[in-house]
Amino acid sequence: MNKIDFAFSDLIAGTITEVTYPNEFDSKAYITVTTENNRNFSVKVTTACYAEIVRNLGEPFQNAPSLDDRNSLANLLKPGRLIHAYGIFYPEESGTKFELSTMNKIDFAFSDLIAGT
Repeated sequence: MNKIDFAFSDLIAGTITEVTYPNEFDSKAYITVTTENNRNFSVKVTTACYAEIVRNLGEPFQNAPSLDDRNSLANLLKPGRLIHAYGIFYPEESGTKFELSTMNKIDFAFSDLIAGT
């Protein structure tokens, strides 16, 4: 087995199965993403992360609701939600760590986008 001793970026597509909110520097949350083939990834949501709303071709870019607000973050990171998580795998002594930089193509319900709901 080859040991990974370098950082690389990749995309993980799957369903959020668990969300925790640790009180640690540069972390907004940790989520567990389960892929279609039942592989689990622990994903760190950093303070530099942003989310993008799904849009049709030709429509302008739209940020999802702010990740700075705990209520908005909790609304985005619901268990059962399908996401495409783009980030960086970092090698560490305990294994490889994945830090999320962009949540692309979040599976939004229409009510998530309406103010006041």
